[in-house]
Amino acid sequence: MRDDLLSLSKEAKDFLKDRNITTIQEVKDEGFTGKDYEFFLTKEKGNQDKYYIGAFYNKGNLHKGKKLVDDWDAFIKSKQKGHAE
Repeated sequence: MRDDLLSLSKEAKDFLKDRNITTIQEVKDEGFTGKDYEFFLTKEKGNQDKYYIGAFYNKGNLHKGKKLVDDWDAFIKSKQKGHAE
């Protein structure tokens, strides 16, 4: 995947802003693309709002996609917790 071709949607920007993430560099510093990729990725088959990781990872590498989603979720949770304090 060429993440340099991806954009950051208004929906994703608002999501980050609501979690007190004010710069894309903050997201990139955590090892994420800073684009829509992580925002729209899910481990849940049948989720109509996001893309299932199986579309980007084959069975042999599916664990990498799961880890990415887990890392993204942990990052977002850490920001929500920090924002609430």
